Amino acid sequence: MTRGNSSTNSARISGQKPTAATDETLKRYGSKLGDISSNQIQSSLSSTRSARTSPGRRTLLRYQRRCLTRPASVTYAALMSIEEVTKQVGIQPSKIVEGGEKWERDRLRQPLPSQLCRDLLDDAIRTLLGPKKDRRLVVFIDDLDRCTRPVAFRLLEALKIYLSIPSCVFVLGLDWRTIRQAVAAEMMKTEIDDKERRGDVVLLRADDYLDKLCQAVHRLPLMADAEPFLTDLTHSTEFEQPKEWVNQILQYNLLPANPRKIKSFVNGLIVYVGQLRKAVAGELDRDLALIVAYLKLYEDRVFRILESNVGFWDEIVRFCKTGASDPETGEARRDVHDVFQSRKLPDSPVFPDVPIEGEEFKPVHYQPLFPDPADERVFRAAKLIREWSKKTSLTNNLFRQYIQLRSK
Repeated sequence: MTRGNSSTNSARISGQKPTAATDETLKRYGSKLGDISSNQIQSSLSSTRSARTSPGRRTLLRYQRRCLTRPASVTYAALMSIEEVTKQVGIQPSKIVEGGEKWERDRLRQPLPSQLCRDLLDDAIRTLLGPKKDRRLVVFIDDLDRCTRPVAFRLLEALKIYLSIPSCVFVLGLDWRTIRQAVAAEMMKTEIDDKERRGDVVLLRADDYLDKLCQAVHRLPLMADAEPFLTDLTHSTEFEQPKEWVNQILQYNLLPANPRKIKSFVNGLIVYVGQLRKAVAGELDRDLALIVAYLKLYEDRVFRILESNVGFWDEIVRFCKTGASDPETGEARRDVHDVFQSRKLPDSPVFPDVPIEGEEFKPVHYQPLFPDPADERVFRAAKLIREWSKKTSLTNNLFRQYIQLRSK
């Protein structure tokens, strides 16, 4: 039976003349729904208009089941085209669609929410880019490392669903070390066996996870020479002799190789020096000013303790000389305050093999450790504090002026 006959018979059953809309609807959806004999429907309806016997209902139920195996949008459109037929036997299209959705849910035929979102995004991208195949949609996600560890990991897990979408590129701006630790922390909760809970093993698995996720990694180069940047920042302020300040900062390597942190330090130093000029009469002690500015901006806990007790200065000097742990055994030193336990020196003290009788057992020199330039745990002011403490001590007068910002 041709589709034209189906259109005619369908219209005759409903008591209406064939229309262009009916014919077009069946042409569009008939091939997708499969052939169903209009004679079957007509004969069923003629015998069930009054009594609605079971054979007629069974015929439509077979049609209903056939519709339920098709996509919901096609099924709904087809049912709307025979609305009058379904009304005569007491079956409404909305009920059939609801039954179809329930059938799909019961048999797991519905797409998962993640797959549905992916399909919708894929369709949106194709619509946005148009027919040209050389276009790309680039999605930038910056500062991912500023998220909490669970949130950053969940975002990476969600992105895996969309990475294979054609013509779509994701660009992530992040601190690799921070995200690596976030992934490792989440793996420790669920995926790592007790035998693999060592820090090095977990970090290696986190690296493997990120390598598989990121198809191309571009690492931004470190700031090799901070002098031009520092000079530009200090010359745009009211610093007196800005070159001297820049030379002191560079000589003792006070700042990490991070433009954002360098700018933050200079801005804080500008404010602090302006306060110092009101409290100190005469020339400023540039070294002490840099030490206090470093503690205020990068070592807040250390500065708070020092601000409340001038005697804590000796603890700071001791840590800068010996470090927080024994260089040979790696055990924490008991004579070092616990606020320094998470801090590392940029160099390692070298002690004499045999202590000199009558003299304090102290390092003879310091060997550079070449720490990570971006490692925030490095106490970079250690060398400057050691050098300054050799020349002078933190008197009560200096304490009031430089730390408490009180004039004489």
